[in-house]
Amino acid sequence: MPILWVNLNFRGIKMALAKCVECGNDISSSAKTCPHCGIKHVQENTGWSFFDWVGTIIFIIAMYAWDPFSMFSSDTNNWRQESIGTLLQENTDKISENKQFWTTSYYLDEFGEPTSLGYITTSLPINGTYSNTATQNSELKINFLISNSSEVSIMLYKYSNNPVKTSVATKYKVLMQDNIGNRFTLTAIHNLDRFVFDAIDSKRIHDSLIKGGNIKFKIIEIDSPTTEYNFKVNIASSYDNIYKKLTNKEIR
Repeated sequence: MPILWVNLNFRGIKMALAKCVECGNDISSSAKTCPHCGIKHVQENTGWSFFDWVGTIIFIIAMYAWDPFSMFSSDTNNWRQESIGTLLQENTDKISENKQFWTTSYYLDEFGEPTSLGYITTSLPINGTYSNTATQNSELKINFLISNSSEVSIMLYKYSNNPVKTSVATKYKVLMQDNIGNRFTLTAIHNLDRFVFDAIDSKRIHDSLIKGGNIKFKIIEIDSPTTEYNFKVNIASSYDNIYKKLTNKEIR
């Protein structure tokens, strides 16, 4: 920000001498009449007018409004940029949460046509991270496939759209924490493109979703514990209502 140098030469502060135009004696430049001969003098306006001050104040305010943080250190500027970035990210997250809700869909047949078999999923994939020996906290997307309270499976996607697949069924340990802090150790079988839970563990997941709130998941490959998937479910819309819609019956 440019520095404004202000000449503080107020009327009445600067004291200077001048020659009287009539008698030639030294007199104060601010004197209205000569003390020697009494002739009246027209004063030179050496101070700032009201409009000078108003214009200067407006200029300073305008420059401050243009870049109010420039008078601080670079650390403060970095803080401002980080704060703005955080705010934008929070707003983006809120927008995503508003667009993310539980919904129903239907499995497809061999011709890609919808069948009568429905399932519960989310309108947008859930965000998470995965880590292994090659990467840490990389982007992960998660989709739930819930056919009923005893049939729950999960699909994971690396780099947004690459499904995690396997040609050999692999066992995973799944840690789950519900919204009141209860923790469960579940088991999932990774078969082809999804992680499938048995009836008992599916019911535990279903019951936790009915309660709502923050539900945390950590999926760990048993034979390779360095491979880990983490995500959290926190969807504002009601899971129990969409479950009733799918099954046409009360929650069990």
